[in-house]
Amino acid sequence: QSIKTRLGEGDRLVEFESPLISPFGNKVRRLTIAAWLAGDIAKDASPSIPEQIAPHTLTTAAAWKFSFGKNVFIYDRCGLRHADS
Repeated sequence: QSIKTRLGEGDRLVEFESPLISPFGNKVRRLTIAAWLAGDIAKDASPSIPEQIAPHTLTTAAAWKFSFGKNVFIYDRCGLRHADS
């Protein structure tokens, strides 16, 4: 196991084919997954097609679920997190 000595070292960049609508109404084509959250995602991993799990309406912000490597993530108004947390 290695110890990361630089902020951002080991972070992973996820790029989606089509942009997502963020919880705040912006288009998002890529997300950075912090090293501590990414775990051991393979270097050649690509994300699944994101599944919208909550629509963006006046009362509900958009929420997305996608897999990247062996991990499943949720991106919503609280940020990016593992789906099982």
